[in-house]
Amino acid sequence: MVKRSERMPIFIDRRMDQYPTCWNRAKLTGLVEEAAKRRIKCYFVGSREDVLTYADELQREPSSLVLFLASNEEPSNLLSEYVGLPLSPIVFAHHIHNMLEDEFSYVMSDLAGAMREAVGLLKARGCRHLALFAVDFKSNHDICRVESFKRIYGTEEPLVFDLGNGLVDCISELVSCRDRIDGLICINDFCALPLMRVLDRLDPDWNAKMLMLGFSDTTLAALHKPALTSVSLNYEDGGRAVVRLHRMLAKHEDMAHLHFIMKSSLLLRDTTEAAFPPGMRFSEMTPVSDAEIFRLICTRKHFMMLENLLNYADTVTLRLMLGLMDGKTADSISKELFISKDGLLYHLRKLKSAFGMENAKEIAAFLCTWINRDALESYIH
Repeated sequence: MVKRSERMPIFIDRRMDQYPTCWNRAKLTGLVEEAAKRRIKCYFVGSREDVLTYADELQREPSSLVLFLASNEEPSNLLSEYVGLPLSPIVFAHHIHNMLEDEFSYVMSDLAGAMREAVGLLKARGCRHLALFAVDFKSNHDICRVESFKRIYGTEEPLVFDLGNGLVDCISELVSCRDRIDGLICINDFCALPLMRVLDRLDPDWNAKMLMLGFSDTTLAALHKPALTSVSLNYEDGGRAVVRLHRMLAKHEDMAHLHFIMKSSLLLRDTTEAAFPPGMRFSEMTPVSDAEIFRLICTRKHFMMLENLLNYADTVTLRLMLGLMDGKTADSISKELFISKDGLLYHLRKLKSAFGMENAKEIAAFLCTWINRDALESYIH
């Protein structure tokens, strides 16, 4: 007799590969691990025809179809591909959907709760002049955050810096701002870290004058110096929640759709330690050109790859990264790791390919720019 848990497959739309972000990878990791724990099969599909190859299983048990979307994408186009199939759609959503129009279940982060935690922390530290940095108004995620910020901060016209023309322009707009800012909320960690590098150039003591936090709780944010306070949206838990939702729909035929909103959590680090910061007026500082901003932040294009490596690479790769930061040769690193030099060079070639860099010195310079060496060593151990 086949156990019920083995007859409830989850179909995952493989077009998520179009968005190979660390956040989607975390969601998928949580989903697949929880499914394996529950002995539920997962099948990756890319079309209606792919699903129909599992026709026998579809006839035996109710199944779910999981969709990963870009933050500016609506699910209707993808769902139309699977209309008429015995599947319960579950979407990783970026905003609350209209239940009267959208016939699917969804899991999403508590964006309002996350913003409430962010604003609450900065106010508790004595900040009174807050701003929102790097908002993409084409993103449903970001639009929700702006609306939450207005409501929670208590103003209809908050100071918001638009990412529409790129991060260099966004930073340039900030550093020419005449308003005093003592607390800055960055839309995600990958926008906060480059800004911190520019702030170091403007005023090495900036973090005593202005507090900053980001969203996403990336490993890179924790390994940076100063370490960035961040609000975790608990993406892996969201992936696990998809499996719970799938099982509930399968067991309770009276349920049409379910919606889970996942709690956020605040990770306190260096950038919010100061109390009652006096604030900064960037327009009073020595100007920094767009060319200089670009030079300071240009290697940020490798952040996503670095984040994925930090989270999923093997120990040899991580210790190789540490050795490169220490300026060690391939010979000495291979001896420390008890592997052959050829084996180490294989890992080094993979790093070069991942970052699109030509040599070990270039990789080392990149890592030393964005990661604190001692923090990486502690992380490995």
